[in-house]
Amino acid sequence: MQEEPSKKTVFENEIQILNDSREILKNGSVSDFSEAYRRITQAYASLLNDVKLLTSVSDRLQRKHNQANQKLREINEELIQQTEEIRAIHEALQTKNAEITARIQELKAAKNDLTLAKIRRKATSIIVIVAIVLLILTEIFDRFVMEGTSWASKVILIIIIKPLDNFIMERLKRRELTQSNLSPPSAA
Repeated sequence: MQEEPSKKTVFENEIQILNDSREILKNGSVSDFSEAYRRITQAYASLLNDVKLLTSVSDRLQRKHNQANQKLREINEELIQQTEEIRAIHEALQTKNAEITARIQELKAAKNDLTLAKIRRKATSIIVIVAIVLLILTEIFDRFVMEGTSWASKVILIIIIKPLDNFIMERLKRRELTQSNLSPPSAA
């Protein structure tokens, strides 16, 4: 098994010594053997020292490589754990955000309901006052102008109360909305 002479290798010297030794074994005499044996022994010692050095360097590099890999695994595990923690925090924040958004909507609805109740109370107060005034006026009208009691004026009063109530409610809603810039309250 001979190497091509044109190819340069790391072990070119050792290959040459091996080839020379084979040649001596094939064609040489006993006196040639001792010189070849001496050269082979020296080459082997040199090669063994090189292999020891390479093995030592390789072992050191392998330890460093293993330590670096271990560190990378630890960092990767830590990153995975932190990623999971961040994901859990993110999900909790999304849940809280949804709860807060729902609560804000509830508060807006409650505020609108309170505003509507306030408007309804004002409208009812105004309607009661207007109804009392109209009732008194119809009573005066009936007694002095009609000279008696007329149920027709009372029926007319009852009929106009509801449209008057709606008109007053709408006016109060518009005024309240322009003052507070609320969204239109839902009809109750």
